[in-house]
Amino acid sequence: MNRNRVAELEAEIRKHNRLYYDLDKPEIGDVQYDALKEELKSLAPGSPVLSELGNPTFGEKFTHRIVMGSLDKCHTADEIVGKFHGKGVVLMPKIDGLSMAVHYENGGLRVAATRGDGKTGETVTPNAARIPNLPLAIKVSGELEIRGEAVIFKSSFYGVMDKPGYDGHPDGLKNPRNAAAGGLRQKDPKLTAERKIQYVAYWARIGDQLACDTQHGTLKRLEDHGFLVCPHVVLTVGDTEKLQTAIDSFKTMGLPYDIDGVVVMLDDLDEFEKLGFKGKYPVGALAYKFETEKASSRVMEIQWDTSRNGRVVPVAVIEPTEICGSTVSRITMNNLEWLTQNDVAVGDLVLFEKANEIIPKLVEVLERTKKRDRSVPTQCPSCGQVLERSTTSSGGGVNLVCTSETCPAQFIKLVRHVLKSLDIKGIAEATLERMADAGLIAKPEDIFCITVERLVAAGFGELEATNMVAAVGSAEATPARILKALGIPGWGETLWTKLFKASIFTPEQWLEPSFSSDKYLDGCRLGQTRGEILKDNFLRRKELLKALTANVKIQKPSKGGAGISGLSICITGTLSKGRAEVQDDIRKAGGFVKSSVGSGLDYLVAGEDTGGKLDKARKLGVKVISEDELYKMIGG
Repeated sequence: MNRNRVAELEAEIRKHNRLYYDLDKPEIGDVQYDALKEELKSLAPGSPVLSELGNPTFGEKFTHRIVMGSLDKCHTADEIVGKFHGKGVVLMPKIDGLSMAVHYENGGLRVAATRGDGKTGETVTPNAARIPNLPLAIKVSGELEIRGEAVIFKSSFYGVMDKPGYDGHPDGLKNPRNAAAGGLRQKDPKLTAERKIQYVAYWARIGDQLACDTQHGTLKRLEDHGFLVCPHVVLTVGDTEKLQTAIDSFKTMGLPYDIDGVVVMLDDLDEFEKLGFKGKYPVGALAYKFETEKASSRVMEIQWDTSRNGRVVPVAVIEPTEICGSTVSRITMNNLEWLTQNDVAVGDLVLFEKANEIIPKLVEVLERTKKRDRSVPTQCPSCGQVLERSTTSSGGGVNLVCTSETCPAQFIKLVRHVLKSLDIKGIAEATLERMADAGLIAKPEDIFCITVERLVAAGFGELEATNMVAAVGSAEATPARILKALGIPGWGETLWTKLFKASIFTPEQWLEPSFSSDKYLDGCRLGQTRGEILKDNFLRRKELLKALTANVKIQKPSKGGAGISGLSICITGTLSKGRAEVQDDIRKAGGFVKSSVGSGLDYLVAGEDTGGKLDKARKLGVKVISEDELYKMIGG
């Protein structure tokens, strides 16, 4: 086999795939394209490129020859001086993206893999080949490994992908890093191009040798080969003030991507490699983390939004303010009691923060106006129903509640909850509103009755309609998630799983359309209030349950999960798998997923770029484990 010719063919085919499917700029005809594929098939019938188009193969485990370590963190210039005084270092922005290694063989892209736990990642080659600025062929013989960050530029993300309804997400995508990670894990590589992912390279190795003696030389060499590299500063560590000035300069560079700090790395790569690792951290580098960012703004209006369970929630509309690379214009105020206790009103100057959180949070009111205008509604903003006041059983405060069973906002959001619980993607809230306006859905269970013909007749595109019907028709979920989809207040997946595990009743009983809840409520031992909520809502949503059992394939829980059965587990940081997938695996193995760290938590699974949850777990003595350790316990 002519390995050089195979590498050329693979790079050429990937190039034309990108031009045809992603950029709509084909350079050759079908006959020439087919000839390239046939030649590759004759030379290398096992080439992964042959299976990428239309039938992608990715997600397989990939073992990194050299560990892709994470970085030990610091928060002061003094810590850097103490570690590297007198040493030459390179300062680079700590890009908030997804770490990815790309391997070339004889100049052609061969494999792309995520960082994972540092030792083992997953292959995403067909998807990586859709990244427009990632070279598919370079003039280097032998084996070459490049490492870098897959990112989405701020201009492509903010105001586009974070808008409600984008790609079927009711609140839009959370941040550029998650959007990039999700884009690289699309089952259809053609969808990756829609995320406009870019690749920023920072490390290179040719075979077993360093690509260059210095880090700044490596960046220059990568740039010469057509890779996008980050701006960097080379200096000798000495004066703390000069070092801090250099670090702060990255905040004002106008970088196109989000950063959350600065990487400080020894410039002498031979010395860097000799120092090796301490645990999972390379000794020759540090990550300087920026402090939590706060911003202030005026409250222009207080709006009220109706949730799927009828809670009418106050939202402070503020003057659009830039923070952490995005523009914030709304801050949720939780409930009526919270709004009153914090005394927030129109015209107030408020301080808020984003930090590692996705949703902006109020810190304090800096300046209050004399006139305290809050305009608390007496009627539902969606349907006009007179609102009631309700105190939550958990002590979470006083809520305003709409009790109308025909409230449009509650209906649409309940359908979105059904789709989200069943992991059905591609149908946004705005799309559901179009369906309702066209008379296609009047009850939550109607979502299972949509057809391509009816959708097209209502003005939807045929491809869009086909994809939506296929997504709904292929739904599958565990019994607990199916019951979660009912949207009964206080009855989430964790509670259903716990009751099934305790054998108070079986999933089969609850999923039987003719099942009555009455005789089982006494056995639940969950208190009268919760039992009555279940009884009332179960009867109201009996038809939805029938539709769920008739249309959703039931997943059987994994039998290999004795190691975490009954244990409560929280996740923090970035994992090699998507967070939703890991949470599903925990639930299938009999564990319970928690969203926060408390003294009753059994384990915290810590990935990359952890936040305050890790510190809190250590203070409380909660056992911290890695993603690998979790899957060893699960048994897979």
